This record gives sequence, C-alpha cells and structure tokens, in this order.
Amino acid sequence: MKSLIHENRPDSSNSQSFPSGHTAQAFAAATFLSEEYKGRFPWMPYAAYGVASTVGVFRMVNNKHYISDVLFGAGLGILSMKVAYWTHQYKWNKKERQEQAYQQYIKNEIDYPFLVISRDISYNQPIEEFVAKISAV
Repeated sequence: MKSLIHENRPDSSNSQSFPSGHTAQAFAAATFLSEEYKGRFPWMPYAAYGVASTVGVFRMVNNKHYISDVLFGAGLGILSMKVAYWTHQYKWNKKERQEQAYQQYIKNEIDYPFLVISRDISYNQPIEEFVAKISAV
C-alpha cells in the first residue's frame, strides 16, 4: 500500500508515510490482546489500546507520520484483527474444546464436589445445554 500511495513523510526522509505500519501493528496486537483476555482481565483493553495509542503519538512526535497516517493505520490494524476473528470464529476446534471443558467439569464434580457451580446439570445432558448453562453464570 505504501508503494502505491507515495506520500512523503513529514521529515522528507522517504515517500512511504501512508499508512503507519507501526501503528497498524500496535493496534492489531491491542485488538488481539483485548479479544483474548478481556474476560479474565477487564483492564486489558484499556492497557493494550493505551500502549497502541502511545505508539501512534510517538510516530507523530518523531516526525515520521501525519495524523492521517496514524489514524488510518490504527483503523487498519483494528479492522484486520476483527476480520480474522469474524472469519475464524468457528474454527480452531471450538467444539472439541467445549467437549473437553465438559469432560473436565464432570471430572471435577466427581473428584471435587465442592467446586460444582450448579447441581442441576446432569451427566446425560447434551453439551449444548451444558455450554448454555455455564455461559449464563
């Protein structure tokens, strides 16, 4: 994309300013961290996007990019990671992982009955009902 657009940098060092690759990479990583860890660490999106924003600001402070380069790079990074999640949400053995979680739950209920979330889940219950019940908790 940079070789097609040929926008000069603010410091005139070359003509590969648009979009900011550093910012795109930082926001893609921030989106990944946010998607993967927001359930366990509620502060993760704030920290990840804060660091990514700092990368973008420093690209402008160091006179390497205009604000349009940084904003477009941020949008490109976020969008690329979101598209990856949207297109792969049913891949990566999700069904097998749910089955493993169900089996682990059964094992924990037998070995450690005091860890059971709810006694109304039976052993003969289909996995879809199990997933729906633990998702509601």
